[in-house]
Amino acid sequence: MMRGTFRARQQSLFARVFDVTVMNYAILCMNLLTGILTARFLGPSQKGVYYAISSWVDMIGYLAGLGINQAFVWYYHGNVDRRKLFRRTLMIGLCSILVSSVIGGFLIWYPMHRLGHTALLWAGIGLAMLPIGTLYGIATTYLLASGNVAVYNRLRLIQSVSSTLGIVILAACKYLNLSSYLTCLNGTSLMASLLCVAVTIRQLQKEITAVTEEVPAVPQFMSKSLAYFLPSLSSLFNERLDQMICTLWLSQREIGLYGVSNSSLGVLGSLIGGFSTVFYPTMAQSDSEEITNKGNKAFRLYTLMALAAIFCVITLSPEVLRVMYGRNYVAAYPIVVGLAPVAVFSGLIAILYQGFFSAGKPSYALVSEIVGAVSGAILIWWLAPRDGAVGVAVANSISYVLDFAICILFWMKLGGKIRDLIPMWTDITSLWTASKGRLRALFA
Repeated sequence: MMRGTFRARQQSLFARVFDVTVMNYAILCMNLLTGILTARFLGPSQKGVYYAISSWVDMIGYLAGLGINQAFVWYYHGNVDRRKLFRRTLMIGLCSILVSSVIGGFLIWYPMHRLGHTALLWAGIGLAMLPIGTLYGIATTYLLASGNVAVYNRLRLIQSVSSTLGIVILAACKYLNLSSYLTCLNGTSLMASLLCVAVTIRQLQKEITAVTEEVPAVPQFMSKSLAYFLPSLSSLFNERLDQMICTLWLSQREIGLYGVSNSSLGVLGSLIGGFSTVFYPTMAQSDSEEITNKGNKAFRLYTLMALAAIFCVITLSPEVLRVMYGRNYVAAYPIVVGLAPVAVFSGLIAILYQGFFSAGKPSYALVSEIVGAVSGAILIWWLAPRDGAVGVAVANSISYVLDFAICILFWMKLGGKIRDLIPMWTDITSLWTASKGRLRALFA
């Protein structure tokens, strides 16, 4: 059984997936509009500089928070004072990000210096903003752990709409350049973070928990964080390796094309994010049959939607890229095709990882991630100098396929069966019936 109580309003799996996916598509539309405007106004070279800055700064921010959010979710489902737990998590997270920002400044100096003084300046500003990002990350983790997925998605939508409106105004006034774009993004991020923290504090004041356990001491909390740190570290390395290589070896233009390719795969990324939020509470210790059945159903549903999405991606013509981003980005089409398998398999892997964590086997996730990261590093080292951004995309896809294969082997070791993961006709009919019901409720 799951530790503690889960008091959120319960919905069926299909209803939750539908609600989250619809919200993600709304956010995607805002982000897509922002991406189109900035790609057209900045051009491939300045787009490449922005992509390099965001990749390295985000990587350092994620690195500082590895394991902390997962440990918070673990203890949250116990009978502890959740307000004290939130404050303690916040203190540990801020200390971690301050240390990481100092170390990260030395790590990113070379790739940013290689791209020019503007990149170096804005990377420093990004590092200074990381503590605010930590506040936002811990606050959203609380919202997800407590089952307030709808509140979390509304906050994301507010942030996306604000950012898009800012970019539209700058573009209309012909003030849109790299510096104004980054200023707008940092401003909207600051406002969204403060709003999210305020909402979280309000939700915490409503928490009523029968306290029977002490809030974990800092050493105990850090020990639990380390249990999730290594799998998360290898996952981060696997996900960010291609972006880091881009900034070290490729030209600004190729980096920009690679960034646009990732934006073109936003639909699949949105689906992945939706499934992550739906199943986030299962990070707590549980090995019940209900969790297993939900995980299998999530895997089958994601497979159906991912196959449809990858078909659209592969058939995406260079003409569509030209209409959306401009003729300077038509060369990104081979990169989009090369990255398509990454978007599919990363979502399937994420669902399997949730099962490993729930079964108390984080080492399985660690091993599969190490296989994917090592194979990806070798392939990128071999293909990038020869094939450029396309080689990086293909190498990244192959590494995810290997990662997925290892995950399936471990899943079978836990007693899983392949036939439970194969989509069935009942999954399609159930999804269709649930979708019609949610649409009627939405427009009623």
